[in-house]
Amino acid sequence: MKRTAVDTRGNIRIGTRRMFGRIFIVFVFITLVAVFLVGQVLRLNRTKGKEYEKKVLAQRSYSSKEISFRRGDITDRNGNKLAISKKVYDLVLDPFLIRSDESYIEATAKALEKVFGMEKKQFSGLLEEHSDLQYYVMKEYKNVSKTKVK
Repeated sequence: MKRTAVDTRGNIRIGTRRMFGRIFIVFVFITLVAVFLVGQVLRLNRTKGKEYEKKVLAQRSYSSKEISFRRGDITDRNGNKLAISKKVYDLVLDPFLIRSDESYIEATAKALEKVFGMEKKQFSGLLEEHSDLQYYVMKEYKNVSKTKVK
């Protein structure tokens, strides 16, 4: 018995003309309904648009309420405090800007002496040591409480 290869790919039909015709009719129907609905929306907007706009604006609420916030503590599930919120202050200097004008040096030196009791010699040394920085946190005055700041 002799075996021959037969090509069956030509026999597989995905759809028929009749099925494509039905799909086309459904597509046309859905498109017509969508066009009709868009036309109705446009007609209503043109004829009664101002009336509906007034109704919408009349229903608007213009009241505003300020909600106060309070920073809370971070606790674990047993209520132990992991982090607490408290106000602290850091003294940050910009030596680059301060050195740009002699009046800035004098005013900053007077303010630091008055508020923190820092001597002018110590301040001048800081300016010389960190002259290229624009953000320098002074370690001695980190986490300063409000009572220390006069």
